[in-house]
Amino acid sequence: MAPSSNQFNVWQDMLFFNDYVDLLNPARGLYGPRSDEKIYTHLDTGSLSFEDRLKLTSTFALIGGIRFENIKLDRTRFDPNGVLESAKRYPFSTTFNPITGRIGYTWDIAPGVMLYSQYATAADPTVANIFILAPSVPLLLTTSRTYETGAAGGSPEVANQGRSTRMTVRPEGTNYQ
Repeated sequence: MAPSSNQFNVWQDMLFFNDYVDLLNPARGLYGPRSDEKIYTHLDTGSLSFEDRLKLTSTFALIGGIRFENIKLDRTRFDPNGVLESAKRYPFSTTFNPITGRIGYTWDIAPGVMLYSQYATAADPTVANIFILAPSVPLLLTTSRTYETGAAGGSPEVANQGRSTRMTVRPEGTNYQ
């Protein structure tokens, strides 16, 4: 079980895109007035994970795990005068409940030599835009799939490993592979 609670406070200048600076002959000094909007984002997460290893033979084992998450995002935004931006549908909240997992195996093919592979999934809110997205923009989860296979060998003190990993990341709701 892993709970967390995070608060992100951002001051965003809303006049930035209306400012003009001559590229070839800029006038030195400050450029334009500031007009900061205040954005408060609160992110509460909780997860519950289960994982187990099932040894089918003396040399072969299956490994599996599942993770249940609850991700709650709350956002409030105020204009430069400190007035709540209710016309823009603030404050707002959304909740995600992804279920992710992993499955794999280990196979001891000779003393001190093990082959392994695993497939795993993961999900996370679109953190890169978590500070600026408006209520009218759909907040999606970023999902990933990881495939990993490799060989490990040597004594327990020295683990010589060869590994190959492939990872695919895509926004939720897209159709590409």
